[in-house]
Amino acid sequence: MKQTLAGVALAMMVAGAAVAQSASDGQGGGGISGLSGLRWKSFTGELSFGVAHGPAFEASPFSGLGSLKLSPKGPGLNYDALLGTDGPSFLEWTGSYYRLTASRTVSQTNAVSGSFTKTSGTLPQGTITVDTTPPGTGAQINVQVSAPGATTNATGNSPSGSSQSISTFQQTATGGVYAVGVLDGTSGTSAGYGIIYDQNGVAVTGVGVSGWTVLTSHFSDTTTGISQGLAYGRAIDLGQLELRPKIGLEGLRTTRTITESTTYALDTTISTAGGLPTVSLGQTERLRSTYLALMLGADASRPIGNGWALDAGLSIGRGHMTGRYSGASTISISGTTSASQQTAEQRYSASSWMGRTSIGLSRKVSPNLRVSMGIFVSYLSAVPSLVTVSSGSGSAGSGTTTTASLNAGGQVQYTRSVVEHSQLATGISLGLVYRF
Repeated sequence: MKQTLAGVALAMMVAGAAVAQSASDGQGGGGISGLSGLRWKSFTGELSFGVAHGPAFEASPFSGLGSLKLSPKGPGLNYDALLGTDGPSFLEWTGSYYRLTASRTVSQTNAVSGSFTKTSGTLPQGTITVDTTPPGTGAQINVQVSAPGATTNATGNSPSGSSQSISTFQQTATGGVYAVGVLDGTSGTSAGYGIIYDQNGVAVTGVGVSGWTVLTSHFSDTTTGISQGLAYGRAIDLGQLELRPKIGLEGLRTTRTITESTTYALDTTISTAGGLPTVSLGQTERLRSTYLALMLGADASRPIGNGWALDAGLSIGRGHMTGRYSGASTISISGTTSASQQTAEQRYSASSWMGRTSIGLSRKVSPNLRVSMGIFVSYLSAVPSLVTVSSGSGSAGSGTTTTASLNAGGQVQYTRSVVEHSQLATGISLGLVYRF
């Protein structure tokens, strides 16, 4: 999917229904056109729930998946404070806080058969060799992992009628090496892999058997945002219709967090050979963005009888977005070790458009209180997302259906890069308007 940050447009919505009517309620019979003697006229508190349809992000290569499209959803809290005199001019101060989340789990039970290599960050120094070539009968495996300061092996034979699992680990000055193997003598098959990691990256190379090597990947995409806006406008009485054009500035600050965790599990079909530690590779990435835009818009309200009013709002703005990307990768071998590596920070910027429209109903329930409800659609361009860019150095690993090898010499296999796409959000809202 094209990502993510998804949820940005939700924070941009305005309580068009409630606010438009609040101006009508707060006018009184006065007629000064300036803003001298400014005072609170009304306050709108609103709860909304929306879904953001935005750009996809690309999964890291170690998960074995491409682009993922998640649709974050969640609640938002909004306010709209109308300030003015008894005349037609007013100031409108708006703001919101929202949190949108989405998650997905993918299990590739039979996806890995034959040799495979997964990497993250800058490859550590070292070599991995895996040989699962079976003898005449039974099964055998030889996994050797070497790095500066440590070497470890997972070597074994299983005759027909037996099975076993092997795992070994050695720590280095900057990380560690890990070797694991599983053998089934009856079928004459085996699987295994080796891992090298340090403070800069991780390399995994191995040979899998369909149904034995299970990759389970969990992804989450969470966006939080805070918006603030200040606009100047005038209420125009057109008989049954009140129109409120306005102009102002709006700022939006968002934090998008994308997390990915891929777990490697072996010997899921060999009940007598359990006990292997689970290996997990993880990545957490953050995109922090700030938007500032000049907004033009208008709200309208028209009575429809029995105390009800039909309200609508439309606004559009042009501005600029700046932000920065940061991230960290982790490796964890259950019961043995864990480590993390930081990702180089990136900065990005782009011109942006903002737009929103809303329509709804409102009804006075007391002389000073009005309830509103409605639907909204919001648009935001230049929403940052992530793609994987190959370094052009080629794959560090090679192999066949029974063998695999890797010579990790410090090369960078890929980098993460920020791209911008557009995003649309839709939702419903419920609010209360209090007129002072």
